[in-house]
Amino acid sequence: MGVSFTFQFIRGLLLVIYYAPLRDSSFFWIDYLSREVWWGFCFRTFHLNGASFIFFFIYFHAFRGFLKFSFRLRHLWASGTTLILLFIITSFLGYVLPWGQMSLWAATVICSFITTIPVLGKFLLFWVWGGFLLRRSSLKFFFLLHFLMPFIILCIVIFHLLILHERGRTRIIFVHENFSKIWFSPYFWVKDLLFFLFFSIFFVLIFIFPWRIGDPENWIYANPNISPLHIQPEWYFLCAYAILRGIPSKLGGVLALCLRVVGLYFLSFYFYYTVPIKFIPHLSWAFMWSFWVLTWLGRCPVEVPFIFLRQFFSLIYFIFLFLFPVLIL
Repeated sequence: MGVSFTFQFIRGLLLVIYYAPLRDSSFFWIDYLSREVWWGFCFRTFHLNGASFIFFFIYFHAFRGFLKFSFRLRHLWASGTTLILLFIITSFLGYVLPWGQMSLWAATVICSFITTIPVLGKFLLFWVWGGFLLRRSSLKFFFLLHFLMPFIILCIVIFHLLILHERGRTRIIFVHENFSKIWFSPYFWVKDLLFFLFFSIFFVLIFIFPWRIGDPENWIYANPNISPLHIQPEWYFLCAYAILRGIPSKLGGVLALCLRVVGLYFLSFYFYYTVPIKFIPHLSWAFMWSFWVLTWLGRCPVEVPFIFLRQFFSLIYFIFLFLFPVLIL
């Protein structure tokens, strides 16, 4: 995960050289970068697919934290949750920058959630947009935030690692032995093999299936008069999108989206100490599977039976999120 973020950070700095945050020409600058700049195709596809790999590692890192009961370490858990939130914001801002059809409508849908804020909602929306609709100033604003966010993330990553070295790391809670050391084999060489395996998959994806993950609608120039037939985000946002579409109320959907991430902060405040027991891993696996099922449901249309399935698995997701510490007492 650290290597992926480092590469993503460096590639982003290189891409900034050839990008212009202009509504009328940013789409064509991306096309110019992919076709005319020396190795521009690789930099673009590396950056595009690198976001997917970062989120893949983040989600499994968070699941590992659930499995090891890491929210006992409050500051470590809070800094990690903050990193997840910042990565989500940064990836959304970056998704808008190509100014394709899906970028425009994704920004329109997400920014419209600001109107759910009482009293100041419409004022804040006009301030973010720089007017009454998405325009050139909006794109500059998104680009500026997307450029600054990685530096903030880097600072919090360093803070996260400092806490980790100060407090130590948690162990798998259903292992009862108390060893002060572990063998190099097979633990570390298996981890190294997995490192090479994941990056081999990454390079295959880059050079053979570079656009497999992205949405083809984003290769169409943004048109505010024609919306896509089926608006959907990237795969790492599909879980949140499924929760949003499962709730008929706009305000309720926005609150559920906020609770999905903010609720992670409260896990470390539910208790001071809990005796670990053997069925905690089963709860962790159930939580993870509810997440991946919601990710699949995010791609499904809004019709029966997918509406009911979204609501059912959203309920399971929040039950495990908020009742997890209570169930293991």
